[in-house]
Amino acid sequence: MNTLPIPVFTKYQSDLKNQISFVQQSYSKQSNKLLKQIFDINRALLASNDQFIDVATDISTPLKFSMSLTDYCLDAMQRSILTLDALHRSHIANLNHSREGSPPLLTYDFEIILDGADLPQPTNYMLLMILPKQHQTIDTEKRPYVIIDPRAGHGAGIGGFKEDSQVGVALDKNHPVYFIAFRQAPEPNQTLYDVCESETTFIKEIERRHPNSQKPIIVGNCQGGWAAAIMASLHPEFTGPLVLNGAPMSFWAGNIGQNPLRYSAGVKGGLPLTLGACDIGNGIFDGANLVLNFETLNPSRNWLKKFYELYADIDSEKTVDRFVKFETWWNSFYLMNEAEIRWIVENLFIGNYLSQNKAKFNNSKPINLKDIKSPIICFASKGDNITPIPQALNWILDTYNDEFDIVKNGQRIIYMVHENVGHLGIFVSSKVANNEHKGMLSLLETIEALLPGLYELKVCNGDMAHDVMSATLIPSSFDDLSSLTGDRSDEKAFASVARASETTTALYETYLRPIIKLACVPYPSEIIRNYHPLRIRSQFLNKIFPSNVKTDENLWDNFIRFIKNNRHIARQNSVFHTCEISSIDFIEQLIDFYRDLNEALTELSFLYIWTSPISIQFGEANNDFEEKKQPTTLYDPFIKEAISNIDHGGYAAGILRVGIALVDEYGAFHAGQLERLITAVETMEPFKSMEKDSVKALATQQLIIVRFHSTKGLSQLDTLFKNDHQKTIAKNFLKFILFGNTNKPNLEMQKIYEKYKKKLVFETA
Repeated sequence: MNTLPIPVFTKYQSDLKNQISFVQQSYSKQSNKLLKQIFDINRALLASNDQFIDVATDISTPLKFSMSLTDYCLDAMQRSILTLDALHRSHIANLNHSREGSPPLLTYDFEIILDGADLPQPTNYMLLMILPKQHQTIDTEKRPYVIIDPRAGHGAGIGGFKEDSQVGVALDKNHPVYFIAFRQAPEPNQTLYDVCESETTFIKEIERRHPNSQKPIIVGNCQGGWAAAIMASLHPEFTGPLVLNGAPMSFWAGNIGQNPLRYSAGVKGGLPLTLGACDIGNGIFDGANLVLNFETLNPSRNWLKKFYELYADIDSEKTVDRFVKFETWWNSFYLMNEAEIRWIVENLFIGNYLSQNKAKFNNSKPINLKDIKSPIICFASKGDNITPIPQALNWILDTYNDEFDIVKNGQRIIYMVHENVGHLGIFVSSKVANNEHKGMLSLLETIEALLPGLYELKVCNGDMAHDVMSATLIPSSFDDLSSLTGDRSDEKAFASVARASETTTALYETYLRPIIKLACVPYPSEIIRNYHPLRIRSQFLNKIFPSNVKTDENLWDNFIRFIKNNRHIARQNSVFHTCEISSIDFIEQLIDFYRDLNEALTELSFLYIWTSPISIQFGEANNDFEEKKQPTTLYDPFIKEAISNIDHGGYAAGILRVGIALVDEYGAFHAGQLERLITAVETMEPFKSMEKDSVKALATQQLIIVRFHSTKGLSQLDTLFKNDHQKTIAKNFLKFILFGNTNKPNLEMQKIYEKYKKKLVFETA
C-alpha cells in the first residue's frame, strides 16, 4: 500500500501549522483593532454628550436657542460658500495646470537642461536645473544633488513643493540641485529600460557640468527610490551616494495585521487586472487607478477630513492656497505605457524579483543590488502605510548574507526610521526637511570616509540657533534589522500568488485580451478614462462653474468678495459647533471602522487561500526562502586574509584598530567625527602620505580583526607601535577625531578613551 512520503507529510504538517498560526495572528490583531475602533466611537459619543451638556446653556431658552442657531447657520452658510469657492479655485488651477502640459509643481524656478524626448530612445523624462532664490548661492564644486520624484500616478514636484523641502535643504547648503521630472503622457513604446537609460544620460550630463565635484548624490522618493537603485546597480560608475526615501524595495514584506496594501495582488487576481486596465485604455495605464488605491488606505482623511479642515479654517488664505496647490498635484493623473506598468507589476509588486536580485530588462543580466558601490541611506517611517518599514529595509536582508557580507563588498548601508510621519510627510513635511533631510545631507558630504558595514542613523537638531545638526551613526547587525522589520515566514504565500498570476495571465492573454482590445479603440478608451471616479469630481465642479468664463467678469467672484467683506464668524464653543465637530469625528471613525473591517476581511481571505499547504506547494517554483544563507565565519577567505595580517600594517594599522575598538565599545559615532577623520587623513601622518584606497583597505582589514578577533588584535598592538613617538602620534590623531577642539567632550566617550589610553598603547606616551 502506497503511503505519503514522511518528508512530504512533515512539510504538509508544518505548512498547515503555519497557516493556522497566521490566521490566528490576523484574527487576533484585526479583532483588537476593530474593537478599539468600536470603543473609540463609543468614547467619542460619550465625550460629545459631555461637551453638549457643558454648552447646553446656549439653548436654555427659546431666545438663546434661536440666536445661537441663527449665529451658527449664517456662519455655516458663508463657510460653505467660501469652501465651494476654494474647490472651484482648485479646479481652475488643475485645468490651467493641465493646459500648460502639467509641469512639475515646484516652488522654485528651473531650466530644462536635457529633454528625454530628444534622446535616441525618447522618453517623457527631463532633467531640470533648479534656480536658487535670491538669498541662496551655489558652489559649483560641491556635490550636485539630484532628486528623482515618484511616477506613481501623480505628477512631479513633491520633493520641492515648498522652500522647507529636500530642494531647499540642499540649496541652503550651497549644493547645485537637479530634478529628474516627467511629463504627463509617456512617449510611444517607452519602456522602463529606456527610462533608466535616460536617467543615466542625465547623470552623465550633470557630471560633465561639474567636473571638479564628487559624484552626485541621488535622492529617490518612493517609486523614484527603486528606480534610482536599479540605475545605480546597472551603472555604478556614474552614481554617488543614494538616498532612498520611503522606497518600496521588498514588495512581499510587511506584518500581519498592519500592512494591507501588499495583499491586493493576491485578492484581486494579479497581473490580469492591470493588463485589463491597459486594454481598456487602449494600451495606456491610467495613474488615477494608483491614486485611488492610495486614497482607500485612508478614506476618512481623503474623502472627508481634509475637506472639513478646509471648511473649518476657510478664512485663512494660507490654508486655502496650500489646499489648492496640494490638490492640483494630487489630482494631476499621469499615464504609463503597458510595457512600463507590466514590468513594475510582474517584477516588483507580484514577483518581488528586485529584492531577490532576479529582475531584468529583456534579455539583459539580472539586476543585482550588490553591484551598487556607492553608500546607501534608507529612510523609512513607522507611520508609513504605503511603504512600511519591512518593504523599505528587507532588501538588505535578502541581498546580503549578513553584515559582514556588506563589509566584504565594501558597501556602506545606513537606515533611518522615523517614529510617526506618514508616507507623504517623508517628502513634504517641513519638520522632516529641517531635521532628517538636513541631517542626512550633513552626513552625505563625508559619507565616503565611513567604514563599510550596516549602520542605523539617528538625527536631532543639536543647535537650532546655529543650524547645527547632530547625526549619530550606530553600528547595526542583521539581528537588529530583523527585529525591526518583523517575522517573514508569511512571505512564502506571495510566491504562490506570483505563480498563479503567471497562469491567469496566460489565460487572459489567450482568451479575453483579443475581445477587449477589439472593443476598446481610442475613442471609447478616452471616454472611459474621463469617467474615472476621481475625474468625475472635477467634472462636477466644471458643470457648476464653466471654465470658459473669465474670472474677472464672473458674477460669482463679486459674490465671494461680498461674502468676505460681510463675513460673520460664529462662536466656536456654541452647542451647534460642538455638534458639528462631534458629527465629523463620528463619521470619520465610522469610515475608518469600515476600512479596517474591509482590510481584516481582505487579509483573512488572503491567508486562508494562499498560506494553505496546497498553495505553498504550488508556489515552490517561485520561492527562494528555503535557500539557507551562509553566515560569514573565520573560514571565509576574506576574513582569513584580514586576520592573517594581524601583526602587519605598522602604527597606521594600530591607530585604526584602536579607533574602531573604541567606537565599538561606545556604540556610536557622529557625522562631525567623520569630517575630522577626513581632515586628519589628508593632513596628518602616517595617512597623509598613503593612497586613499590603501587607507580604506587597511581600515576594512582592521574592522574585520576587531570584530572577529578583538582580544588577540588588541593584545598585539605593541608589535605595531615601535616607539613612544608613534604612540604620541596615535594619541593626538585619535583625540582630534573623537573630540576635535571642544572643551566639553562627551564624558562617556572620554571615559572609554582614557581606558584605552591607559591599558593598551598610550601608557608611555
